[in-house]
Amino acid sequence: MKKIVLFFILFSLFSFLFSLSIPEELVYNIKITGINVGYQKLSINEHSENRLKIISHTKTNPFFSRLYKVDNYIETIVDNETFLPVYINESINERGNKKSYKGTLDQKENIFNIPSLIYYLRTTSLDVGMVKEISLITCGKIKKPKVVVDGIENVRVMGKVYEAKKVSCEGTVVWFSKDNNLPVMIEIQLKGGMKLKGYLKK
Repeated sequence: MKKIVLFFILFSLFSFLFSLSIPEELVYNIKITGINVGYQKLSINEHSENRLKIISHTKTNPFFSRLYKVDNYIETIVDNETFLPVYINESINERGNKKSYKGTLDQKENIFNIPSLIYYLRTTSLDVGMVKEISLITCGKIKKPKVVVDGIENVRVMGKVYEAKKVSCEGTVVWFSKDNNLPVMIEIQLKGGMKLKGYLKK
């Protein structure tokens, strides 16, 4: 019983230390080998009582879309305490390979998607060396990958150097600033091995 009480005290403390500003919109420049190819927006807003809405939209610019078009839109309604999704509306378009998914989740298995996982991780301590198996849903398919805090790296983003914790999960890598867990850089693995890297603009 004491361990359970201690867990909730620590969880509340970490949530306070790494609290989110709501509403919030983060905008990223998407680059490949240093060349701007599009943008990514990640936003969170109040949706209803005890619910938050997360929008993730990654889109290549018209020029690069002629070579490799990406237009991925994910709307996620989450519980405002656990960040576990209760509804997902997902539309994925990568080089003409289109997938979509709409569904509700009853959360008996504590299932995340990538956007909700990013916000959940922002409220945790992200200790280096942490390995945690999770349930992850993508386009309706559930996998059980591991979230790994690989280490701390200095990363340059829009002319500013951040000391950041590198966290990887299922083809996505996020660098969270060490001081406030802000996701300053995001790398997305596309089909065919191509990687898009987003640099926080504002």
